[in-house]
Amino acid sequence: MSRPPLLAASEALERALAAREPDALAALESASDRLGALVLGARPGASVVDPVALGIALTAQVPGLAVVAGNADSFGGSGTDAPYNAARRLLSLDHLSLGRGGALFAGTGEPLPRTLERIRVIRELWNSWPRESLVADVARGVFAETDGIRRIEHTGEHFSVLGSLNSPTSLQGEPVSILRVGSAEALVAAEDLVDLVVLDDPSLRSERAIELVPVDSAAELAVAVAGLAAAPSGTLRARLGLPERTLDLSDRPLAFGAARA
Repeated sequence: MSRPPLLAASEALERALAAREPDALAALESASDRLGALVLGARPGASVVDPVALGIALTAQVPGLAVVAGNADSFGGSGTDAPYNAARRLLSLDHLSLGRGGALFAGTGEPLPRTLERIRVIRELWNSWPRESLVADVARGVFAETDGIRRIEHTGEHFSVLGSLNSPTSLQGEPVSILRVGSAEALVAAEDLVDLVVLDDPSLRSERAIELVPVDSAAELAVAVAGLAAAPSGTLRARLGLPERTLDLSDRPLAFGAARA
């Protein structure tokens, strides 16, 4: 299927948006309903602007904007952002954008197995507190039913995380996950792990591949969406034609003890 483009902001454009330069914000507002998402922190390595923080600010300034944040191996590119912290920050972006959030996982500076395990842990955390548990029953004085909230209890080669996350699941099931792929091994490993892939090796092929269109300025942003029809409304998954996605954690222990009789 034809998807609306994912526009990858350059460092210069990120700086302009972070500084709230009028031309950059106006161009983004004009383009927001025609692009799939604005991708922040798309380039591997260190970033001078925290992509999640900038994304959250932009969703407040440009209502309806969809944002994909490159935050898998941390703001700063050093692989030090713990999966729990990354999961919480990325899910906050998703909530504040009303289900229009996503994550670009790059694995810069860390071995592929560590990146893959990081993604798995983050996705499990995203699914550990079902939003259906939020009942807000005033009559009973109950805000949330805890029976469905699960500890992920992940113990792997690179990470050990108990969970659960202290934030309910996304409006779109979970944020859209995208992995930059540079080898056949990574492409095979990504098959059931992420929603989409960005192919850094031109010899690779995948039906789930999506291109990141680089934009270096407000003018280029306007040109990139010129002539495009409005993207589908709703969540980022709706815009990109992706189904809702969740992980079944029913085999994991309850976060708050035994279920009610």
